Amino acid sequence: MLRASAVFVLLAGPAVAETFHGPCGGADEVHLAEEGAGALVTYRNDALGTSAPCTMTVEVGGVVVEFAIRLNVEGGTDERFTVTPADERYIAIPEFLDVPDGEEGEFLVVPAMF
Repeated sequence: MLRASAVFVLLAGPAVAETFHGPCGGADEVHLAEEGAGALVTYRNDALGTSAPCTMTVEVGGVVVEFAIRLNVEGGTDERFTVTPADERYIAIPEFLDVPDGEEGEFLVVPAMF
């Protein structure tokens, strides 16, 4: 069994990850990494309030997602970060988060079970 595991690890190859610094012109960060059959998306909201609104499409390990940043949600200072997989065979959990300045939120993009 140990040999089979070692072969699988060798065939799997390195995980793919990418970080976008200031993806929309602000100082926020978006980090994407392969996570099993999907992806992990992490959004870090800049503590200095320099976020910029935008929509952007990115890919990691064959999974394509669109993310959107909306500023000052519901009259506050939080940013709403929404993740939408381009392929309807995937879903984002959660679909969106309201992220306060200086904090981060994580999303899993996984194959849909329906």
